[in-house]
Amino acid sequence: FLSRRGFSYSIIAPAVSQVWQEMRQTADGREKIENEENL
Repeated sequence: FLSRRGFSYSIIAPAVSQVWQEMRQTADGREKIENEENL
């Protein structure tokens, strides 16, 4: 059970980290656009 759980985690972790990075990049892009509009 533990080995199977670790195996699934090794597959899920990279996908989650990739999606998290994409979400952060999108949020940063929105903030930059809003700052430019305010100026």
